[in-house]
Parts: sequence; structure tokens; C-alpha cells
Amino acid sequence: MDKDTIILKKRLKELAEKSYQQNRYTYTPFLDLYEQSIYQEERSSFAYVGSQLYGGHPFADRQLVCFGNEETLGYVEQPPIACIEIKPISKKFSDSLSHRDFLGALMNLGIERAMLGDILVFDNVGYVFCLEHIADVIVDQLFKVKHTQVSCEKTLKQLHIEPKYQEVTGFVTSCRLDSIIGLAFQLSRSQSIPYIQGKKVFVNGRLVQSNSLLLKDSDIISVRGLGKFIFAGVDGMTKKGR
Repeated sequence: MDKDTIILKKRLKELAEKSYQQNRYTYTPFLDLYEQSIYQEERSSFAYVGSQLYGGHPFADRQLVCFGNEETLGYVEQPPIACIEIKPISKKFSDSLSHRDFLGALMNLGIERAMLGDILVFDNVGYVFCLEHIADVIVDQLFKVKHTQVSCEKTLKQLHIEPKYQEVTGFVTSCRLDSIIGLAFQLSRSQSIPYIQGKKVFVNGRLVQSNSLLLKDSDIISVRGLGKFIFAGVDGMTKKGR
């Protein structure tokens, strides 16, 4: 077990115990998929206090852990997540802005990645989910993304976030994880294996390192660096059993 994993497990236990002892909600910073998988492994040990993941929108990749719930604490509290709208002051003279551009501009302010959740980009406008206590820092100090002058403000608007799917079909010898990843991202089985062995593959939010795992209908697979897909199942079999 590496040092970062040990530290995270210890911190999760500390926050759970603090919530229980002080009868209040406690929160982690935003966690990436690997860190979330560690939380999922440990989740049963936090049952006495209750815990859940939040990311600010239903399809969030980066999420924080909230310890405590209405049943254990007797009251409801909204997680400390803010959404900042970052838009070019002049659309006419704006660069084409990407996720990387917005993230780079925020990191240049000295903001740690763990303070930031998902960054969504629609029509050259960025929507940044962040911890509430740094929202004012972003609003007050971020004036430029790439070479584009921008304005920032907290937003309460309901973002209509719907994943865009592209259907991929093909033939595989089995529903093994390495085969299905290869089909989804047009890789050979041997090319998909390093992603699995490199701790970059998550099935339903849990880290998986077994190439031969058999997927089930509706499993959600995330591969860091490649993307995410839903395994819709098998349509039929060829005469050769593919």
C-alpha cells in the first residue's frame, strides 16, 4: 500500500469520527476516481455515521465525501460546493477555450487541484465546481484564461448536463474487461491491459485490476485518459461463438 493511500484512509477515518463525535457534517476535498475507489473500499466501516459522495451535478467525475446524514445527525446540510461561471468578456475576440485552459488558469492562482471539482465547458463558457471557501478567490482574482479576458460569478442556474453517447458495436470473444475496453476505444486487448494494470480502470466507481473481469449489462466503465462508457450488453452470438 503506497503512502498516499495510507494517508487518505487515515483521513477518512478521522473525518468520520469527527462527524460522529461532534454531531456535525464533515467533508473531504474533491477526490479523483482512484481516491473515490479507496473510499468505496472503506465505506462499510463508516456505516455508523453515514457517508455519501457529492460532486455538484449528477454525472460528476470528481466528488467529495460527506460524512453524516439526516438520520444520524437529525438535520440536513448542503455540501459546501459552489459553481462559478467563467465567460469571455468579448465573444468576438475570444480564444477557443478548453477544459485544460480553464484548469491551467485556476492552477495559476495557486489553487490546489483538490479544491476543484469538475470543469464543464459549453459554448466557450466554463462552469467550475469548487469548494465554497475558494469561490470568492476565483471571482475576485481570475481575469484571464489563455489570452482571453473573462468575467466570473457564482451561479445558481440549473445546468442541463446530459452525457453525449456514441454507440459502438463489434465482435469480441467474451465480455472480459480487456476485450470490451479494446472494442470501446479501438484498442487491441494487449493495448488495453496497461490501463487496467496501471490502476486507470474503474467499474461502477471501483478500481479494477483484473483483465478477465466479466462485465454485466449497465456496468459503467471509466478509463483515465480515454473516457467513460456504459456496457449495454450482448445483442447476439455468431456461429463461432463471438
